[in-house]
Amino acid sequence: MSPHLREPNYYLLGFMGAGKSTVGPLLAEKLGTQFYDLDLLIEEMEKVTIRRIFETRGENYFRQRETELLIPLTRLRNVVVALGGGTFVQEVNRTLVQSTGISIWLNVPLELIRKRIQDPLSRPLFRSPQEMEALFQQRLLFYRLADIEIRIDEDPAEIIAATIVTRIRNLTPRF
Repeated sequence: MSPHLREPNYYLLGFMGAGKSTVGPLLAEKLGTQFYDLDLLIEEMEKVTIRRIFETRGENYFRQRETELLIPLTRLRNVVVALGGGTFVQEVNRTLVQSTGISIWLNVPLELIRKRIQDPLSRPLFRSPQEMEALFQQRLLFYRLADIEIRIDEDPAEIIAATIVTRIRNLTPRF
């Protein structure tokens, strides 16, 4: 996070199934601000599912669109943004996030993610449970760069959002 940022954005990151799209609106409500879901914005702009984008246009196209839609979100102030599972992995996106706000990693164990994702093979980057685990392990290296880590087990989304608010208040300076 940029140390001189007075009104940072709050970026939720983590693996698919971590709860970013569920916790995000609750966090925005507690902070009295707007919520944006980057994956949903991409689907709305493209008028197809992310899986379909991967199938027809490929991952490189998707990552390009992801960055194109993230840029205007980073120009907003004091909003909550749920990033896609791979958004923070891309250096350009990580730089945008780190220079405009606070990154919050929803750290969910892989076992819980497996429970939450009913059909993991429906996700565009998996063809097997082994691929899911390999991708999870690769992304951990980047998720660990977040400003705040929230360890999640079976906690209700409301409690997770409240925990994030507390952590944000402890992290940000008072002006």
